[in-house]
Amino acid sequence: MQTTYRLTLDQAAQIPHFVQTWRSLALSTEPIEPIAAMSAVKAAYQAIHYQPPEVLFCPSPAAIPQLLNDRLKQSVGENLGWLIDRYPKAAKRDLLQQIIGTPLRQKSIEGIWESKLFQIHRALSRSINAQLPWHLTAQLTGTWAIYDVPVQETLLTLPQFDSSIHNCLLLTSWMQSAMRFDFAISVMQVPCDLQLWMVMKTMLQQCGWILPFERLCIVCDRPSQLRFDAYDHLHAVGAPAVVYRDGFQVFAHEGASLPAFFSIRPPELWQAS
Repeated sequence: MQTTYRLTLDQAAQIPHFVQTWRSLALSTEPIEPIAAMSAVKAAYQAIHYQPPEVLFCPSPAAIPQLLNDRLKQSVGENLGWLIDRYPKAAKRDLLQQIIGTPLRQKSIEGIWESKLFQIHRALSRSINAQLPWHLTAQLTGTWAIYDVPVQETLLTLPQFDSSIHNCLLLTSWMQSAMRFDFAISVMQVPCDLQLWMVMKTMLQQCGWILPFERLCIVCDRPSQLRFDAYDHLHAVGAPAVVYRDGFQVFAHEGASLPAFFSIRPPELWQAS
């Protein structure tokens, strides 16, 4: 007989702690630790029955296209590497996939392409949500939404990110689910595949963006600086709102990304500019 889980007042009082814990991780500016991140990625691949990939690290999302290009040159050899710069993008992509494999993704039930690593998220979600009343799931989701700051999603709107970046798995987008899973498992004692939960939890704790292929996985470092307005929107005037350790910067106003030209001028002068 399936247990019916009901939220007590004491349990409800613990929700803000879990929200703050996972929100802090989502907005962390601590550099990733390569050995721990590599271990987390390999465990995730094994969880979906893939061989552990080669793991490469890059300092910012903007560095990913160049890293892929350098990897392609390295694979074809020094004598032919100079030709790669002259290849059309489509030809580069086809050649690269022969070397590192196709992006680790699949079509979802809705027909949308998503990372195969999402199987981990889906399995936990199916197991835990089936045991929680819908109103509790809605309460946890709604509480998170009040504090959510979609930093990585804002970065994806930048024009300098080509299609390769859009295959990235934004682990920060899993934070809402992770908070819900963590609360259900730790506080309400909802049973699930604890080994799979630890795989997901460790990957979220140790990685930022990842770009997974069959035989290669690129792990991107976290930003070193984030600036917000009073409403928790990415925002700064006269300075970047997001800074990475390699110098890559993102300018933003009230949550919307901006060209640097606008951000260094006060908003009241934008119309005149």
